[in-house]
Amino acid sequence: MSRTKKLTQAEKRALIKQQIKIEPSLSSRSIGRQLGVSHVTVEKVRKELLESGQLTTVDTPPEYLSHPYLKEHPEILGKLDARGLRALKAPEVLDFMQERGSLSPRSSQAALNRKRKAARRKNTSGVVPEVDIRQCDLLKDDLSWIPDDSVDLILTDLPYSVDHIELYRILSHLAGRLLKKDGIASLVCMTGYVALPDILDALRTDKRLYYNWTLTTIFPRRSSNLGWIGVSSFAKPVIHLTAGSRYKGEIYSDLITAEPANKNREIEWEQPLDVFDELAKRFLQQGDSVVLDPCCGSGTSLLASLRTGSCAKVIGTDISNDCIKISKRRIADYLDGQDE
Repeated sequence: MSRTKKLTQAEKRALIKQQIKIEPSLSSRSIGRQLGVSHVTVEKVRKELLESGQLTTVDTPPEYLSHPYLKEHPEILGKLDARGLRALKAPEVLDFMQERGSLSPRSSQAALNRKRKAARRKNTSGVVPEVDIRQCDLLKDDLSWIPDDSVDLILTDLPYSVDHIELYRILSHLAGRLLKKDGIASLVCMTGYVALPDILDALRTDKRLYYNWTLTTIFPRRSSNLGWIGVSSFAKPVIHLTAGSRYKGEIYSDLITAEPANKNREIEWEQPLDVFDELAKRFLQQGDSVVLDPCCGSGTSLLASLRTGSCAKVIGTDISNDCIKISKRRIADYLDGQDE
C-alpha cells in the first residue's frame, strides 16, 4: 500500500511562495490553512519576497511599506515576528514609532494604546465637576430626579447582611433605569460573602442588567472571623454588572490588594480609599462621566471617582444626614485643594 510522501521544508516554502505570488491579497492565515502550515511561516516567506522584490504581481505594495520611517530603518522588518507585523500595520503605530525613535512595533503599539486610553478618559469640558449630594432613603425615594440612561458608573458599598436584601433589589432597578446602555456603563458593588447568593439574586432583579464578573478585594492585615461557619475572611467580593448588553469595555484585573481602612476613618464602615481608587480607575473608561453612589456613606467612592480626572458629575445619596455632611466636606476639601 502506497504512502503519501511528506513534503520537505523546502517544498513547503516553494508552495507558499507560489501561492503568495498567485494570490498576493490573501492573508497569511488563509494561505496557511490552504497549505496546512503555520501562518507565521507564511509571514516569514512573504517578508522575504517583499524584501527581495519578488512580489512582481503586486500592483501596489502595502501602504505601511512606503512609510519614510521604514525606509530609514529597514532593519525593523528583519526582526519582526507575526505579532510584531500586526502591530506595525496597526493605525498610527509607525507615526508613533517615528515620533519616539523606537524600533519596536509592539512596545510602541502598547504605549500608543495607553496614550489613547488616557485621552479617552480625560474630561473635555475643562470645568470643575458638578457635585450633587443629598439625603434620602432608598426604601422610599426612587431618585426620579436623576434622568434615565444618564449614569456611567454606579460605584457603591451596601450593607452586607441578609436583612438588607431589599436594598439590593432597589439598587438593581436603579441601575437598570439610570445606567447608559452602551455595554461600558457599570454597576460595581462591594459586598460581603455571608449573604452573597441572596445578594446576587437580588442584583439580577432588573432584567436589563447583565452579570459580568465578581472581583476579589484582599485585605491582608484585616480579617473578619466568621466563627459560626468556621471561616476567617481576608477578602470581600465586588460584583460587576452592565445594563442593556454584555460588557464591552476594557479588560480589567479581577484582583485588588488593599491596606485596611485608615484608623482615623470618620464612620465605622468606611472603606479604604485605595480600594475605590482602583475600582474607579478600572471602570471609569470615558471622560466627562457621571458617577452615582446611592449609599455614599462618607463619600469615599465619590472622592475616588473625582481623583481619576474623568468625572463631569458625581451624585451621592445616603439615609444619614451626618454622612451627607461628611461627604460634602471631604469632596469640598478635595476640590479646594485642586484649585491651589
